[in-house]
Amino acid sequence: MASINNQIIFEVPLTNRFCNLIDCHAEERGIYTTLNMFYNNRQYYVYILTNYRKTVLYTGVTNNLEQRITEHYLDKGNVKTFTGKYNCFYLVYYECTQYINNAILREKEIKGWDRKKKEELITSFNPSWKILNHEILGEWPPSNATHRGKAY
Repeated sequence: MASINNQIIFEVPLTNRFCNLIDCHAEERGIYTTLNMFYNNRQYYVYILTNYRKTVLYTGVTNNLEQRITEHYLDKGNVKTFTGKYNCFYLVYYECTQYINNAILREKEIKGWDRKKKEELITSFNPSWKILNHEILGEWPPSNATHRGKAY
């Protein structure tokens, strides 16, 4: 614990996969996050989806991972969207951060990588490429699903 400008700062190694405060996989990347006692409690997610055969990867950012995965699922078959056209609604990777700017930068970084590097990231987090939709949503496919306020 330290004090900067009369504010108490904690050095916290984060270990919870479902982060409650800051960066989900910080400890896996060797990053320790500094928390101010009056932290921003918003969470933003960078995620990677794939299709059933795991031949297509899609990287996105959201502040509601459960809702966004559901929306991708409801868009399946919609040729006007990338995930709909390629049926990408299977979650294989995610990380979270407290700040939207960090999430957007991380999404852009990952989108700039070649497939091999994305596969290495996914494998480091999810070695068997297990579909994580059940873990996040509890129920898959979702029942009583809504897409931005519209019931299906």
